Amino acid sequence: QGPLPGRFEELDALADRFFWSGDDGRTWAELHPAIRNVRAFGFGKAAAGQSRPALFFWGSVRRQEGLYVSLDWFQSEPTLLTRFPSNLLGGVSSVTGDMDVAGRAYVGTRCAGWVQVDVELPAGRLESAQQNVTLRVDRPFADVGQFRQLVVARGSDGYQV
Repeated sequence: QGPLPGRFEELDALADRFFWSGDDGRTWAELHPAIRNVRAFGFGKAAAGQSRPALFFWGSVRRQEGLYVSLDWFQSEPTLLTRFPSNLLGGVSSVTGDMDVAGRAYVGTRCAGWVQVDVELPAGRLESAQQNVTLRVDRPFADVGQFRQLVVARGSDGYQV
């Protein structure tokens, strides 16, 4: 456990998932119930409009292992950034966010050194049991909140539009 950067009254503890305390450790709450098997995590510069730092982590969300980020302190589902590097590079040994560049993280591997990963905005994922689609939009969204207001619906044929 340790202090959140810039918010010393809040702590997070790691016991294969995240817990949060707003009262110096007297009580704890799980940050997101779908997160498990967290192997490494680190804080990064807060996204525009956010008061808490971004939280990057290597773990599983709903049994999907990979590198994730929460830009809004778990107000929404963490975003899967990549499933690479996997065990091909000896596995992930550490994760840290860049405190100067929002949306940037560095992943330490056991065999290949450090890999830089950048969150690409605007972008998002549409996930279903049959397929996963990464969506990139050529529009001038200024931040994550504006992108989340993008309307995605199903057409009369059942496909997402």
